[in-house]
Amino acid sequence: MKRILTAIFVLCMSFVSISAQTEQFGIPALPGWNRLKGDEFNGTDVDRFAWGMYGDAREDYKFDTYGSNGKTGSVHIYRDQMISVKNGILTLRATRDAILTGLYRPDKPDNDVDYSVLWRKPIKREYAPLYTGWWSGALSSKDAKDHGRYYPLYSRIEVKAKIPYAIGVWMALWLRHRYGGAGNFEIDLQEFFVNDDDRDIPDKWTNHTYYFKGKRTLHQSVHGMDHAKSYRDSVTNELKYNTTYNHNDFADRIRVIDFNPEEDFHVYGAQIDPLPGDSSVHLAVSFLLDGRVRSVFTTKTDMVEGTSEYRYNELLKDKYIKGDIDHIWDVAVTGAMGGKIDTLNGLNRGILYPELDPQYHGKISKVPHNYEMNIDWLRVYKRTNRALWLGSLPKGSDWKTLAIDLNMAAKQFKGLQVGDQLVMDLDTLSNSEFRTVGKLALDVCDKRGKSIITLQPELAQHDAQMTFIVDTDDLCRKLKTEGCTIKGKNIRLFSVLHSSKDSAKWVGFKQIQWGEVLIPAASFKKVSAGQQLEITVRDADVKAQIFLRQFKQPAQGEHDRPSLSSDKTYGHILNLTAGADEKVYTFTLNAQAVEELKQHGLAITGKGYYLRSVRVIGRGDTDTAIKDVKMHVKTDPAVYTLYGIKVANRWQAGTLPRGIYIVGGRKIVVQ
Repeated sequence: MKRILTAIFVLCMSFVSISAQTEQFGIPALPGWNRLKGDEFNGTDVDRFAWGMYGDAREDYKFDTYGSNGKTGSVHIYRDQMISVKNGILTLRATRDAILTGLYRPDKPDNDVDYSVLWRKPIKREYAPLYTGWWSGALSSKDAKDHGRYYPLYSRIEVKAKIPYAIGVWMALWLRHRYGGAGNFEIDLQEFFVNDDDRDIPDKWTNHTYYFKGKRTLHQSVHGMDHAKSYRDSVTNELKYNTTYNHNDFADRIRVIDFNPEEDFHVYGAQIDPLPGDSSVHLAVSFLLDGRVRSVFTTKTDMVEGTSEYRYNELLKDKYIKGDIDHIWDVAVTGAMGGKIDTLNGLNRGILYPELDPQYHGKISKVPHNYEMNIDWLRVYKRTNRALWLGSLPKGSDWKTLAIDLNMAAKQFKGLQVGDQLVMDLDTLSNSEFRTVGKLALDVCDKRGKSIITLQPELAQHDAQMTFIVDTDDLCRKLKTEGCTIKGKNIRLFSVLHSSKDSAKWVGFKQIQWGEVLIPAASFKKVSAGQQLEITVRDADVKAQIFLRQFKQPAQGEHDRPSLSSDKTYGHILNLTAGADEKVYTFTLNAQAVEELKQHGLAITGKGYYLRSVRVIGRGDTDTAIKDVKMHVKTDPAVYTLYGIKVANRWQAGTLPRGIYIVGGRKIVVQ
């Protein structure tokens, strides 16, 4: 069972620590995001107010053949008993063995059919008589009790799961639009097409070859209504649109992965945002793998040929929002088994069936009796930082470009303050037939191409974000009055975000293997003794360590910067617990450490982890401490960030990360 301990300190509350270092247990706040209600699966059964199950005996096995038909060729039938919750894990199982179940009874039952509960083997599908049927499971949030559970249109949705990677198994995680379902708009967080992808695929449009043979691949795709496929309803004469598939480019929706998805848990997700500058008519979908942005799709990329109409933004029209933007996405978890054989060009393509896996030689007796998908959690967030730009430079299908230039207008930096950070999601370019990737570079420059950054951060090969601290009044002024040009080499840029100093002293996604993150002294000018540094990390190796040092040159004859003072011997070294998930560690500041931070700033180094955020927490932090604030919900009970971004419909203690919020016209501080 996962340990979930939530401690929200509102306004000024003191922290107690028995040592300089403490590991915090629970769900860490995700930098730049406000966590909403998801599901940690900590009970003993499926939460029916969060999920509906297909093939539920209590609902007369409703939807038990969803997705299992002649069009797909799938051979599963869903049953609620194929889903269980134990020890903090939801398990969805597919089996070819008999289970104790009844059958769906139609309004006009067949007198020759026994619909009662019996031990039954999986039912063979009439369109695939040569292949074994499977019992399996599926859930959707839209079918939960009390009219379903839906998640905000603009949100971040992630699922941590361990999923079979096998021929004939089509278990998947996806989002469906509340109004119109997958036919309106669908976001696939994860799909595996094991048989189809086990080959090298030449692309005649770019003359690039995708070398997938012998490798594992992940699909993350967008489907939905297409304005290029319009028609008139034959009865009402209403203009309607057909659904088309794979709106994002091949290069963006399919990527090689370096792990076996069925051996360990990984996090599959997407961020859906209004497109900066065109927020009323366009959105961006940023696909995530293990917390990292790996591709971005925007509805602004494709137009109907010969018109000024965009193809894929129909879902943003009022008739599909219905005044309730915070309740749009249905989360679906499906355990489909099998798929029709595509014999195009004489080759057996398609999902296929488990017994067609070459290792089983067509013999069902050699196929495993069960396949399992395990889900650790579903987590949902709303953005509290501010997206200034979202996209992909260069495009995923561009196999030639090495250098990028992105012009940012001065108006995009409205509200920027000294101590805030510009955070940029990125990935390293890969070699191709047309380019050889060299040293990575990313910088913020003036319009003449000269760097304006005074505190240049390091960029390592596996960094998922790069963070620029706005550390001087001059830099802040230049950005707000002149804008900038972002220049990069050998990287793909996905976003430019504005993160407030009130949220954290530093936010990012940086690999630490004896590299450094430097935070200037100005960020600590209001720190006092007894407060704590709160440091969030993830992907920590065995024996990973954080070293806290002063942002000061090494003493003569020394190699390292001076250690940050601690009441313990070697207290500046934080020993980390190995694991992929975000974990939080705190370091209590004594009077000497406070003076060192105020005079020199902080240098964070170490080995074997990724740094996600650095905050100052505890009593006395005047950056966030507001005393004697009372909450009065007036005409608008919604919760807003200081940027005016709505993050919740109403105040609910225990759901917001640390930061300053506006509720009913008053400031509320969560520490």
